[in-house]
Amino acid sequence: MNSQLSRLLAILAACLVILTGIISIKSWMTTAKQEGPRKRPTGVITSEQPKPKPSSAEAPCAIKRAVFGGERAALIKVPKRGVQHYIVLDLPTDNPMVPFYQADWLHANYGKVTPQFVGEFATVDAAVEKAAIHCKRN
Repeated sequence: MNSQLSRLLAILAACLVILTGIISIKSWMTTAKQEGPRKRPTGVITSEQPKPKPSSAEAPCAIKRAVFGGERAALIKVPKRGVQHYIVLDLPTDNPMVPFYQADWLHANYGKVTPQFVGEFATVDAAVEKAAIHCKRN
């Protein structure tokens, strides 16, 4: 194979990888519907709520908080290994890189799943309260 053909194939492969990344990030961003100022991520706070023996109508669940700064928050639901995870995700708006950080965090913690958007809230506390309603403690 000549070197020009190899270079052309390498450039084509790189373009396909970049295009796939852009499409997946755009689809995740439209699901989260982020608004407000963006800030640099500051960490993650986890609050597991184990259930002793769930009934057939009530599946086990957990509430997690992904802290990225910001006053607004989104609540998303992600199934993982038979447990419904309700994630309170901060929605900062002053940093354009935050959607990428959030997508990386979701992928690292839950793999290739499509989160279900539950709602967007003016405060983090309101999102946590809604998550507690969906994920009741026994």
